[in-house]
Amino acid sequence: MPARLRMPLALLAILLLSVVGCTYSTQPLSDAKSSMPDLRLLGTWEIADPDKPADKKIVVVDRRQDEPNVLRLFDIKEKKTADVFLTKIGNRYVASIAGEENGTTRFLICRYELKDESSLSLWGLDKEFFTTAVNDKRLKGVIKSEQFFTDVTIDETPEKLFKFIEEHAAKGFSHEEPLVIKRMRSN
Repeated sequence: MPARLRMPLALLAILLLSVVGCTYSTQPLSDAKSSMPDLRLLGTWEIADPDKPADKKIVVVDRRQDEPNVLRLFDIKEKKTADVFLTKIGNRYVASIAGEENGTTRFLICRYELKDESSLSLWGLDKEFFTTAVNDKRLKGVIKSEQFFTDVTIDETPEKLFKFIEEHAAKGFSHEEPLVIKRMRSN
């Protein structure tokens, strides 16, 4: 996975990625007009990998000035930003996080839960489930394998992907332990 893509996704989601690859979409689940900004996410967050405490990241979440329904992540250390489009599917909150590779924008889609306003749990799309859906032609997409990594890129309309996730919500997201992000307290 090229560094240009890793850096924006690292803002919030790089820790979601498994050792063997990830699942993306060519489209966010909602656009700048239909995105539902979850203002509970505004603030400063710390992303820390318990196995690598020195690699922690501090990100600030705010609203885009020109698109108030879109949230923006800003990585303090890397000075990188990423747009986040939020969608509610049933009772689940879902984020589409923009990342760019070779001039092409892809979206990492993840489910999130906010707990106590102080911690955020994230689950990415289940790569095996979506690989099967693409192989079975239930979804259009591309599966790319390189050495030990496999990336799945779903190439469907937002409406079709939304409906697919809605129908398969119990299977569609990772069943691994979530990435937990902590809100930083202001002094």
